[in-house]
Amino acid sequence: MNTTRRKVLISLFAIAVGGYFANDLAERFYFRPLAQEERQMPVLEKRLREAKLQLQKLENKLSLREQFEQRSLPPNPEIASSIYQAWLLNTVAQIGIANPLVDSTSPVDEGDATRLSFNLKGKANLRQLAQFLFEFYRAGHLQRINQITLTPTASGERLDVQVGIEALSLKRSKNENQLPQLTSERLVHDALDPYLVISQRNLFSEGSAPQILKTTRLTAITQDRFGKNEAWFYVEKLRKTHILAVGDVLDLEMISIKLLAIDTDFVTLELEGQKGRLDLGKTLSEFRPQGATQPQLSYLWPTALLRSLVKP
Repeated sequence: MNTTRRKVLISLFAIAVGGYFANDLAERFYFRPLAQEERQMPVLEKRLREAKLQLQKLENKLSLREQFEQRSLPPNPEIASSIYQAWLLNTVAQIGIANPLVDSTSPVDEGDATRLSFNLKGKANLRQLAQFLFEFYRAGHLQRINQITLTPTASGERLDVQVGIEALSLKRSKNENQLPQLTSERLVHDALDPYLVISQRNLFSEGSAPQILKTTRLTAITQDRFGKNEAWFYVEKLRKTHILAVGDVLDLEMISIKLLAIDTDFVTLELEGQKGRLDLGKTLSEFRPQGATQPQLSYLWPTALLRSLVKP
C-alpha cells in the first residue's frame, strides 16, 4: 500500500471516528435535551397558565380588599359599634317603626377584621318593613341580615319585628370616624315602589292568602307509564295544569312550592320555607304546616319576595 493510499484511509477513519463522536455529542448535548424540553413543554405551559391564574386571583383580591376597606365601618370597634347603632336607630325612626331598640353583643376579633353583631327590635307594618329592607340594602356598608323574626299582632296590621344583623370593621378601613357614604348596587331596583308589593299582600292578616293560592288546587294524584307518582295542580288564573314529580318546584307570583312526597290522597309540600300537607281536592290556601291542626298560611312570610330584593 503506497503512502498516499494510507493517508487517505487514515483520513477516512479519522472522519468516521470524528463523525461518530460528533454524532454522540450532538445526541447527548442537543437532541436529547431538546426532546426532553419538548416533553416538558406542556407541563411548563400548564404551570405558566396556573401562575397567570393565581396572579389574576391575587389582583382580584387586592381590588376586592380595596372595595371592602372603602365600605368598612371605622377601624376602632367601639366607635364603629356606636355610630352604626345610631344609624340603625335613626333609619327606623325616620321610617316610623315604633318602639325601636338596638342591642349589640361583644365584638369578635378575626385578625384583620372585627365582627359586630346587633339585634334590632320594633313594631312595624309591612310597608315600613319593606322600606327598612330597602334602606338597609341600599346602604354601602359591610353589613348583612342573618335572620328576621316576624310575630303578627292580633289584628295583623302590625308586626313585632326582630332583625339579627352583622357588620364588619376592618383594621385598614378608609373611614376613620364615620360610616361609608357609598351606595350599594345590590338592589334589583333603584326605587322603593317595586318592593311595596310586599305591603299589598299582607300574609299575616287572617284570611288574606294571595288569590293565586286560593285558586290553585291539587286536582289529581296519578302515575306515569313508568309507575312514577305525579301530582296535578290546576292554576285557575293561568288556566293551566302543572304535573309535578317529587322534587319539582312550582313558582307562582314569587311564591315557591316544592313537592316533597306523594301519598294516595295527599302530598307533602314545602311552601315558603314551611313543610306540610295538602289534601287531594284542596287549594294551596288550605295547606297545613307540620304540627298545625288548621291551615296557617296567613302566618307565612314571602321569602321569595325577600330574595328578590337583592342580586345574587
